[in-house]
Amino acid sequence: MSKLSVLKELPKVELHLHLDGCIDVHSAHGMLQEANVPRKYRNMPVSELKKIMVVDKSLKSQKELLEYFRIPTMILQTGNNLKRAYYELCKIKKDDNVCYCEVRFAPQLHTLGGLTFDEIMLSVLEGKRQGERDFGILTNIIIVGLKDRTSNENIEMLEEIKKYKDFGVIAVDCAGVEEDFSIMEQQKFLLRARERGFKITFHCGEVKESLDDLINMTQAVTPDRIAHGSIAIGSLDFCKELIKKNIMLDICPTSNLQAGLYQKYSEVPLKSLYDMGVPISINTDDTVLSDISLSEELNLVLQNSNLTLKELIDMNFKALEHSFADDKTKEVILNKINIFLKGKLI
Repeated sequence: MSKLSVLKELPKVELHLHLDGCIDVHSAHGMLQEANVPRKYRNMPVSELKKIMVVDKSLKSQKELLEYFRIPTMILQTGNNLKRAYYELCKIKKDDNVCYCEVRFAPQLHTLGGLTFDEIMLSVLEGKRQGERDFGILTNIIIVGLKDRTSNENIEMLEEIKKYKDFGVIAVDCAGVEEDFSIMEQQKFLLRARERGFKITFHCGEVKESLDDLINMTQAVTPDRIAHGSIAIGSLDFCKELIKKNIMLDICPTSNLQAGLYQKYSEVPLKSLYDMGVPISINTDDTVLSDISLSEELNLVLQNSNLTLKELIDMNFKALEHSFADDKTKEVILNKINIFLKGKLI
């Protein structure tokens, strides 16, 4: 079996994945007919829609990359579209042999059409239930607060959704434009999430200038994992802290290239972080927006980072270990991986 075939057929774990970055363009075309959007978007051909939903080049900044979420945000303002988006994400991931994934979304972005937080959560959870049932995949949900909202606004959202903690909502994140908003402003929000019993993670490290914020916030809240964070390589002491505290970096190489953090794949310090012992996982971030499957992402890592196939498989095991899944789910996934690998010469 070729290395690419192994990566494709390997039961994979993905920890960093955004719901609104995984909407198939053809599906989006249909969903636009239900959404309350200007006619020019409803009448837009799929070929034109793809140009503003799928990144096909490296961009200048993270801010420019986030512009590609404009259409998904418009679409996901109805319960049916939210449910459908999650359901179809499950199929996309199942087709790539991702057997467990953690899906992030920001409820505050989906209230523009009048949906309440309860309506948003129930729609997403129904999509989750149906997707897991029909495609045999296991998923969990990470709720994302927004950097461009105050910490108190994010806390208000948190208090609305905390009732869903035992129904597939397992963790809290915070994301947004790093260039304009420091993650340090959300310390109160993330600590409140921990008080409410959630695992916590946060987005940081999508711009080179955010290393100090990454270090300071990690020291302030001690997250369970960090979304992105590959710039940690810039501080040996900080890397040692990540190793000591066993904090995983959920790295999305293609997304980071598209956002202009790196100019070429070989610059992403995956091998250096791995060799140091920093826990890292490989993820797509946004499968459709970034136009890449997890198998393809892993193959690019294999071709450009000096990491071996065996090391990538080890990362898959470590991703499962650091996932927010319960012990029973971890055991099920671990058995799937081990059964696949049995007898294979890797």
